[in-house]
Amino acid sequence: MMIDPSSSQTNVALVSSYNPWFVVLSIAVAVAASYVALDLTGRVRRDEGQDRRWWLIGGASAMGTGIWAMHFIGMLAFQLSIPIRYDVGTVALSLAAAVIASSVALSTLGYREATLLKLLRGSIFMGLGIVAMHYSGMAAVRSTAHTTYTPWLVIASVVVAIGVSFCGLWLVSFVRDQSGGVLPKKKLIGAIILGFAIPSMHYTAMAAASFLPDHSMQIQHVS
Repeated sequence: MMIDPSSSQTNVALVSSYNPWFVVLSIAVAVAASYVALDLTGRVRRDEGQDRRWWLIGGASAMGTGIWAMHFIGMLAFQLSIPIRYDVGTVALSLAAAVIASSVALSTLGYREATLLKLLRGSIFMGLGIVAMHYSGMAAVRSTAHTTYTPWLVIASVVVAIGVSFCGLWLVSFVRDQSGGVLPKKKLIGAIILGFAIPSMHYTAMAAASFLPDHSMQIQHVS
């Protein structure tokens, strides 16, 4: 006789935990990525023509890769009682989303005058890009668990992503000088603030996820 375990087992989420060292490392990477972004915004703003385009491409790639690295270090910090692997194609898609989000940010900061409307528009597009990066990265997870999401926490993660993006864009536009550069002291302070703000979206979104055991893969045969 074949018995479906789901009829006799409660659908309780798997217990998860975080490796604190990887959490700290993810924040450190976010700070470093923020510092690079602050450094590159001045170059994007000062240069014109072909040079500006290359600075934008290089800056978006560096910043996007940094944000993406922070995300996956945060994923490595996340521990379940079952093995986890990742689909390479979907992971690459999440990296592309991070680079696109970063290009939006640098393009917004490349204006001589970053008005409130431009900052709002840029933060919405950048925030949605970060959201796309995170949830496509989550879609890359392959395991024997079934992932579900708490709707209000998903909404909260989107709000946090847009809010962090706006704070970041506003902070950069506030601390830079007339030439578009940022003084080293202000650059370090800004990078630390952004470096702690960016992971907040990631860990809010992770709180929205629950991993349930897939009982269909654990069917027992009872004689």
